[in-house]
Amino acid sequence: LIDGDGGAGKSTLLLDLAARLSTGTSLPGGAQHAPMSTLLLMAEDGLSDTIRPRLELAGADLSRIGALPTITDASRDGTPYDRLPLLPDDA
Repeated sequence: LIDGDGGAGKSTLLLDLAARLSTGTSLPGGAQHAPMSTLLLMAEDGLSDTIRPRLELAGADLSRIGALPTITDASRDGTPYDRLPLLPDDA
């Protein structure tokens, strides 16, 4: 979990990490790893207008990155609504 004020760079940090994981690029500190997939749980920024362009600029392999901004659930009366994912319940 990363928490902080808006504009502090949390999303930039996490998208850089996702890009590095997707391509096998070494992590800060030099740790090496094989390319791997990442699932983003980011509901504040738009996928097409913010997240994808930032990932592309970071050199991410987009085929290895998924996103789950919200989950469609049903209220007590059966009416569908979107909510944020809850961990570990929605994993």
